Amino acid sequence: MLRDLDLAVAAVMALTIAMLTPPLAGAQTQDQRVLAAQCTNLMNFKLQDTIIRAAEVMPPGPFGFGNTAPTCASPVASPELPGFCRVQAIVAPAINFELWLPLENWNGKFQGLGNHGFAGNIEYSDMGPELVKGYAVAGTDTGHSGNDPLPWMQNEQQIVDYGYRGVHEMTVKSKGIVQTFYGQAAKYSYFNGCSTGGKEGLMEAQRYPADYDGIVTGHPNFAQIHNRAQYVWNAQVTFANPESALPRTKLDLINKAVLATCDKLDGVVDGVVGDPLRCPFEPRSLICKPGEDGATCLTAPQVTALEKIYAGPRNSRTGQEVYPGFVKGSELGWAGYTTGPRVQPTADQFFKFMVFKNPEWGLQDIRPRQGSRLHRREVLSSARRDQPRSQCLPRSWRKAASLPQLCKHDSHRAPKH
Repeated sequence: MLRDLDLAVAAVMALTIAMLTPPLAGAQTQDQRVLAAQCTNLMNFKLQDTIIRAAEVMPPGPFGFGNTAPTCASPVASPELPGFCRVQAIVAPAINFELWLPLENWNGKFQGLGNHGFAGNIEYSDMGPELVKGYAVAGTDTGHSGNDPLPWMQNEQQIVDYGYRGVHEMTVKSKGIVQTFYGQAAKYSYFNGCSTGGKEGLMEAQRYPADYDGIVTGHPNFAQIHNRAQYVWNAQVTFANPESALPRTKLDLINKAVLATCDKLDGVVDGVVGDPLRCPFEPRSLICKPGEDGATCLTAPQVTALEKIYAGPRNSRTGQEVYPGFVKGSELGWAGYTTGPRVQPTADQFFKFMVFKNPEWGLQDIRPRQGSRLHRREVLSSARRDQPRSQCLPRSWRKAASLPQLCKHDSHRAPKH
């Protein structure tokens, strides 16, 4: 009897120890083993116009995809990654995307990430931090690879894929894979992007509002055609003419004058203009007086250039605004736009290869009155009523564009998580 009791006690103790002892490092739980097998099986998953090129289990370990510094989605890098299923796929004709699926601690949500510049690559350093948070996370090259503008900028399909289709296809296909992999759909789907990624978020909201429950569009490159015209306008009114150029020293001078006039208007002197639209600073207050040191003032051509930068590009015949100007207080961020010697590459390549198909195109070869013709090439559609449940557009007045910080939420429909 005692022997049987001892055996029973020993069995209970063994079971208790087994339950309380964590798995050895590198060991997989039952759920992880199931998902690991499911990862491999994704190679057999069929999606319209899509080829899954690889589906492999990535063990926990150091970030192995180049630079770890995130560009947008998170301020925190992820030098170490948890175990995940890495899916690599291509949607016809050439939209590459990757989907990273956590093997444990999935938070039940999906997150699509945006690009920068003209895209052409997957932002791995942004995917890592979101994977660590527990998201199933996806990124895409939007249908072309690398930074060379040719030949894709003269391929109509690839322009469309960059403009809007690439992110949409990544989203739809990724959500299908998520549901197959976990046996359930993501309970919430979010898009997160800034700059070009911000533009992509706005395009998703406009064209495919059902794709996401919430969209974060940081510093969005909105109305992209008009924005490219703004880059050219700023170059034309400044460094295209040496007399009107605004070097960095002049931008510092202007910013100090703006702050002296407008910083205190919000009741706090903190080096920030609270509302640039109410700032009464007048560029002509800095015009050089006879005998004044040129380092402490602006010439008449420089004053005119500054006024045009604040006003933004205008149609030369009608005076109609083409794109908002830079705001007062943002001058320290203008250097790449007003000092030259070349116009911003995204505008330079856009007009050379997408619009005029002329590699010799130069700054003086376009005027704002051409805007109506260019607009017809823009990849946009009418806004729809069924917008995502939550849209957030964070934008700092100190940055070099004119969109204020704005978060729009439908309090009745916004997700709780």
